[in-house]
Amino acid sequence: MGDFPLIMTQNLVLTAFSAEDADQVQAFASAPALISMLDNAPCPYPDGAAAEWIATHPGLFAAGQAVYLGIRQRGGLQLVGCVELHDIRQGHRAELGYWIGLPFQRKGYAFEAVCAVLRYGFDELALQRFDATVLIRNAPSVALLEKAGFVREGMRPGWGMSCGQAEDIFCYGLYRTIATG
Repeated sequence: MGDFPLIMTQNLVLTAFSAEDADQVQAFASAPALISMLDNAPCPYPDGAAAEWIATHPGLFAAGQAVYLGIRQRGGLQLVGCVELHDIRQGHRAELGYWIGLPFQRKGYAFEAVCAVLRYGFDELALQRFDATVLIRNAPSVALLEKAGFVREGMRPGWGMSCGQAEDIFCYGLYRTIATG
């Protein structure tokens, strides 16, 4: 997949995570209000899990399987969240994921980061499709996906897992032809 991306937007810089980010990621993920909205994340978030997670990123990127980007405020580079493409099938599709730390939610950062990583996927990775799943109770994330142009393709009862409980999810897709007209 080439060099690890550095993506700049109007308000954000999307960069690789570093070991120095582990404490902040750990703090974000330890908030029950955040972790309970994520599908298949450990809950409660174990001590040291952030450092272990970050350590997997270079290998996954080198193998062409995933790209995890820290979402940082452009002025000062404060880490505010994550946007990712995983389950990448080169030239075909990838799954989109994202989260924003509680103090930084509802500021438009997730939407701006999602739009930027979609452009990266279409332009740099030649992807034709993105998939995304969301817990049906996560109304802000549902709204974000729909605003970004994703189309709801279905619902899977009990497919998701949040804090040890099976949850229903919505499945979304975005095709290059829909996104670019």
